[in-house]
Amino acid sequence: MQTLAVISAIVFVSIVVYFLTKKREYLYYTKKGKLWLGFAGVAVITMMDELTSIFYAPGEAYRFIGYKSITYLALTSLLIFFYSLTMTEIAEILENNKIKGGGVYSFSYFVFGAMASFIAAGSIIVDYVNTAVMSSISAVENLNFFFHWPLVFKLGLELLIIWAIAILNLLGARENAKVTYILFIITAYVLTVLAFLGFSELGANQISKIVDSYRTTMSQDFLTMDPIKTIELLSIGFGSTILAYSGIESVLQTHKLVENWKTIYKAYIMLGLTVGIFTPLIGTLALARVENPADHVDDLITYYAKLAGNNIMAIAVVILASLTLAFAVNTALVGATELISTMADKHKAYWISTLNRFNAHYRIIIFMSVFFSFIVLITQGNQDIVADMYAIGLIATFVINTGTIVLYKVIKGNAQTKEYKTGIFRNLILFIIFLSTFIYVVIHKPYGTAMWTAVVLFFIIAGSIVTRIKTTEEEEKIAQIDKYADVVDYIESLPKDKPAHIFFRRPSENVYEIGENMIYITFFFVRSKRPPKKLFKSHFILPVNSFWGIGYSSKKLLEEIYEDHADKPFNIHFGWPLSSWFERMFTGVMVYNILQLPKSFPSWNFLMEYKAGSYKLKNKQ
Repeated sequence: MQTLAVISAIVFVSIVVYFLTKKREYLYYTKKGKLWLGFAGVAVITMMDELTSIFYAPGEAYRFIGYKSITYLALTSLLIFFYSLTMTEIAEILENNKIKGGGVYSFSYFVFGAMASFIAAGSIIVDYVNTAVMSSISAVENLNFFFHWPLVFKLGLELLIIWAIAILNLLGARENAKVTYILFIITAYVLTVLAFLGFSELGANQISKIVDSYRTTMSQDFLTMDPIKTIELLSIGFGSTILAYSGIESVLQTHKLVENWKTIYKAYIMLGLTVGIFTPLIGTLALARVENPADHVDDLITYYAKLAGNNIMAIAVVILASLTLAFAVNTALVGATELISTMADKHKAYWISTLNRFNAHYRIIIFMSVFFSFIVLITQGNQDIVADMYAIGLIATFVINTGTIVLYKVIKGNAQTKEYKTGIFRNLILFIIFLSTFIYVVIHKPYGTAMWTAVVLFFIIAGSIVTRIKTTEEEEKIAQIDKYADVVDYIESLPKDKPAHIFFRRPSENVYEIGENMIYITFFFVRSKRPPKKLFKSHFILPVNSFWGIGYSSKKLLEEIYEDHADKPFNIHFGWPLSSWFERMFTGVMVYNILQLPKSFPSWNFLMEYKAGSYKLKNKQ
């Protein structure tokens, strides 16, 4: 039976790999003289981060919620898949604003500005640090399954892994898509064989454990009559299994390495069909097969491999775990280096991102490696403590991304999502789930909270110092565009006896008329790469208040006009909102401000209108 399972697994993976390699431009390709990563090239880099979670996440989940972790591993996988679709939309929004790379840092900077981006960056760094530390510890613990080394020796090996990776990066040897892809193929074979072996020996007792897990979870967590209790239990469940999907942010981080956001979308689909299936599947099989998972939290998958196969299978899993976990350390170091160098370049702090003769950001690499080592030593290589610290940075980035896109949609609708969009209601649900999970982690995992708070404060203080020294891009753009006073001054030049028409137009709406006494106003986010094109002298480009949005900004402009021209007749025109009614329910701030304008300016006329050709093709507001 075992032989048949192994052969079936090998044939299955071989067929999948064959069809995958038949896809054009799947790994990397050259276009117009530039090298781009394909969807598989992006996915496998992240996969080496996510798949390593298999070797420690199921055991850590069991430590917190017992056999409920079987159910929550699957539910969290589904949750993360929906979240990855939101990340796809964020990729399109950033790309349409000429921004690629930086992930949650870039998106929070684009919508909220520097201060929010420092919080996002600090959260990502916490995630990277704990990824590197957890991976080095787990690599040694899996090896220790056969050797039983003393603590001092294990600490030495963990530090050795970190600094070996650091030296490779200092010498310019970074992740290579082709090498990573080969390792992914090896991983696919080993894990598929492990899964097929588990299925071939799945007994009544194991099936009973799985069924009981789902039945207990549904009855205790989902079917309670107390919604507060349900939210609390769901937060505990998701917070205990979220570690299994660390690294999901890495795809968006690699945006500048791909031709366009569509590659990001394909990479997330590939991750959903691989990691999204294998992680809960193997975690479920291991938890159901191992008699007492609490005794094997650190080496659950290795011990399961020995039970499902034999010592040879266990050795294969140990070698695989060590290789992939070491790669995860490299991914974390490269990701952290890319993020900090991106921030340094954006704020013109070039001394931070100085290159050595191997074109490596040596100062950042050394700093991060010292940070990794410090956490290993201060925790004494304790996997449980690091796991407690791990989740908070990861979930913080989820909260920031979902919260930011909800607010972005409230302010701008679907102006920058021309081809791919997710509903605001779904993103709001994701935000609520992630926020409640974040609150649970903050309350119940003090080590992680302390670390996250310290790192975020450091980034806020250091970032504030850097941004005060250098003139920001926002200030340079504001100096180049129109001001409210320019609109007021222009009105002075218009005939006094004729009513003026003020048209508020979004960047995606056509400005189609040029007539006497007609003024066109276009608002835009200052953190867009460039403002919309100014078409004529009565067309004004003004910055939108990032927090309160277009409705608030419109009112402030009208107040300034009213102060000098209260007696002049005005006709105020707003474009017809074409978003669905369901989504427009969540744009309450903008709609409320617009609907209240006649109360503030009762002598003026207000019109909401649509004329043929107002909107560009395929662009709905």
